[in-house]
Amino acid sequence: MKSAFFSRLGAVAFLTCTAISSTAKASSVTEQLHVSGNLAPSTALTEERSKAISPDLLVESLERLQKEIKARGIPIKLDQAIAIGLENNPTLSKNYALLQAREWKLIASQRAWYPQISITNLQSPSYTWTSFIRDEYGNAGEFYSQNPKPNSKARADRSQNRASSGQRFIFNPNIKVAWRFLDPSRQPSINAQEASLRQQQYIFLSSARSLILEIQKSYFRVQSTAQLISSFQKIYTNNRIELETIEARKEIGMATVLEVEQIRSQLFTNLSQLIGYTRNYITETAELSELIALSPDAIAIPSEPAAPFGAWSKPLEDTIVEAISQREELLAALAQAESSKWLGVSEMRRYLPVFSLAGNGSLTGTNGYQEVPLSNDPGTSYQASRNWSTSIAIEFEWQLFDGGIKAANAQSSFANSRGYLADKTIKENEVIRQVRASYGQLLTAKVAIESSRQGYQSAQLAEQAAKARYEVGVENITTVVQATARVSQTSVQLADSILNHNNAIADLYRYTSTWPSDTKGKVDQRLMNMREEGNQ
Repeated sequence: MKSAFFSRLGAVAFLTCTAISSTAKASSVTEQLHVSGNLAPSTALTEERSKAISPDLLVESLERLQKEIKARGIPIKLDQAIAIGLENNPTLSKNYALLQAREWKLIASQRAWYPQISITNLQSPSYTWTSFIRDEYGNAGEFYSQNPKPNSKARADRSQNRASSGQRFIFNPNIKVAWRFLDPSRQPSINAQEASLRQQQYIFLSSARSLILEIQKSYFRVQSTAQLISSFQKIYTNNRIELETIEARKEIGMATVLEVEQIRSQLFTNLSQLIGYTRNYITETAELSELIALSPDAIAIPSEPAAPFGAWSKPLEDTIVEAISQREELLAALAQAESSKWLGVSEMRRYLPVFSLAGNGSLTGTNGYQEVPLSNDPGTSYQASRNWSTSIAIEFEWQLFDGGIKAANAQSSFANSRGYLADKTIKENEVIRQVRASYGQLLTAKVAIESSRQGYQSAQLAEQAAKARYEVGVENITTVVQATARVSQTSVQLADSILNHNNAIADLYRYTSTWPSDTKGKVDQRLMNMREEGNQ
């Protein structure tokens, strides 16, 4: 839909530029005729005017575009847009996932206090079959005997004892329970994860504040553009009436082609500006719809007209103090520095001894028979054996020297901590600059609103006076065109001054970490909803 809007808008803009170019050429020819004193219409002028496009056709196309936008638009107030954005925007879901990751890291470090249980197999469960056969060719002690006759009975016994079989099932598990009741590096590691979690919490709140600021500024931009569209529609309507009047005067010989074409040129200039603001309006409403995550077939349209929003009554010094004490970016930098410091302490404490309470239990079980003569029935030789063993002890582990690796890692963490503190100072200076700039913009915007409003009213009066003087022949058409141009300029200045005022208020809320209206409750509700969804 958005691409269709821009395609149509591009066509309207192209036709407008063509019409302006044709009007400009006609004006140039008219000026040449006026200078030469020959005011008779020429063939070239007639051809140029025949190519000109009626502004009414362009306005009709533009109005159709605006109707399509309104048909798909959903009028919402600013607080509604913020509430919808906080409820639907996926950026908060992404940052909450990072927050959950830090929470689980903290839980993992805290669970280092729990005992650890492990089960291992010294020998995997197995089932074995064995057969043993050995043939001997002489009796022991008879090999060098003078009597070479073999002893048949002994040979028979020997053959039975040298042929046997076996079958066994072996099971040998081992259970170990260990508890490090004294580990100097454990608590600093937990402290580091707690500080890291606080840092991510501040980052999440900062992202919520940034989202609110983006929604506010996007809403104000759409309001400002809508105000400009309304102003230039009025300006166009007045110029269109003026053009019709002068064209009628020209038909009776009371106006020249130069006067007509000057007004026509101004008319197309205003129309071109109106097209540009309409294009901006389409883009800005799409951006607002994206921020509050509306469905693809809907467009967010402000239901409130542009007007000065909110107020800021605190003096500059108090505003700066409040910003320095509350900004999540500064608090996050402090938490990050604290986390790195505790990581360094944890590394250094790894050089200290660790005491553990350890318990071991093992079972060796066998079931079967072994070395049973092949001629015997093994059923009477089955045996089952169980061998239990347990032990408990206090283990001691102390790594005196590792080449300085842990010490180097600790110094690296300490250096990172100092760097984060320096980064906090840099951000603090940035916060002060942001507050000062926004505060100054607010003060100047208040003056600019009054100044531009008075200027807009004066320009309208000047335009009316110029037209009246032209009607009686005191002023020329150039004065009227210039007066109309000043009305256009002052209307833009008025819209910009209101937009600057509203942006300054929104910036001050953001830069001082102050929640506008009831937005804090909406952020907490979104956080609760995401937590419940994660637990399902």
